Amino acid sequence: MRVKLKDVCEKATSNLKQSDILSIGGTYPVYGASGYLGNIDSYHQDKPYIAVVKDGAGIGRTTILPPKSSVIGTMQYLIPNDTFNKTGYRHH
Repeated sequence: MRVKLKDVCEKATSNLKQSDILSIGGTYPVYGASGYLGNIDSYHQDKPYIAVVKDGAGIGRTTILPPKSSVIGTMQYLIPNDTFNKTGYRHH
């Protein structure tokens, strides 16, 4: 089955800065283009998602990230929607 990305997920952005992560601390992980950066006291996504690097040398690189986490502003969220979940294409 062939589908368009916009048909199976929604995109979202982040306003977190890497410099902010270092001074906040907390329980929930934050990721950047190079991986785990630190923790903060809240999270932006409550379900697993795909993060895409949108700025810098790694542009276009994707990573599957866990629920209750966030990314910094140099990345974009791709959040699977109900259509994606109904197709049975899930990460295990």
